[in-house]
Amino acid sequence: MEQNQFEGLDEVEQEEVKLNLEPELKEYEKLLLAEQERQLVDKARNLLNYGCFQQKEETVLDFKILSRLNTKKYKGKYDLYQNIETGDLIWICPLIEASDDEDKEKVKKPYAYDCVIIDKMDEETYQEVIKAANHNLTNLASVCYKAGIIGYIVLLVFTLIVFINNLISFFDNGYVFFSAIASSINSTGVYFGFDVAIAFILVLVSIRYKKFKNQ
Repeated sequence: MEQNQFEGLDEVEQEEVKLNLEPELKEYEKLLLAEQERQLVDKARNLLNYGCFQQKEETVLDFKILSRLNTKKYKGKYDLYQNIETGDLIWICPLIEASDDEDKEKVKKPYAYDCVIIDKMDEETYQEVIKAANHNLTNLASVCYKAGIIGYIVLLVFTLIVFINNLISFFDNGYVFFSAIASSINSTGVYFGFDVAIAFILVLVSIRYKKFKNQ
């Protein structure tokens, strides 16, 4: 009789233990996971831009072992996944046959998947690739940035020449000093406006360029 009173207790205890196996993540753990995901996304995008990938078409994919990363679609159609078994980063685009207007509302199963598999590399190799890309692939960006700075300086010099020329012209026409300066500024206002607008744009471009160069 006593034994019957305790029948099933083992099963209850096992169920309670199972419920406590996956405690809720703490806030700092959530932040660390979010940072890890951000780094993976940056890595996938950088290596994609640097041409470090292989592209192939797969007819079947096991999405049970693929974890989707939260990021903007590449070219508006490729989602980023990570293979939880191998750690591979893969951009995946489902390939669906074109349909008539009447069938647009129907969800069609992809006949294949276009997979862009990012080259797998350790962190040390990845950092070396980043440095190499910054030194070799940013030449065009560097040239454009420097050309913009030089062009802005030329515009400033041209604006100054126009201002001085107008000032001399107003003096020759009998304008007093302050009146001549005001009139010259007014007549050169369009150039000054361009100078201010371009200066603001160059500041923004300079910030973005330095961030890009220091990646």
